[in-house]
Amino acid sequence: PEKVGDGICDGGQWNTEGCLWDGGDCDACNAMNNVLSTKLGDGICNFGQYNTEECNFDGNDCDRCNSFVGINNTNFVGNGVCD
Repeated sequence: PEKVGDGICDGGQWNTEGCLWDGGDCDACNAMNNVLSTKLGDGICNFGQYNTEECNFDGNDCDRCNSFVGINNTNFVGNGVCD
């Protein structure tokens, strides 16, 4: 498909062995410690290591939240403190 090997880690059904980890697009994200490929592009914004450029902001799951808080402030979300 057009998403495989396009330089963007899409996660979900593309970040599988059968799709060669999105044609290599998710290699940098998958190489991070404690990143579960099944969480990318699953419809839930997981933050932390998932909400990074390498992981395409959790396979686009965090786009909506990032648009509200701004990408530079996402480290405050999900940190256990109500800011």
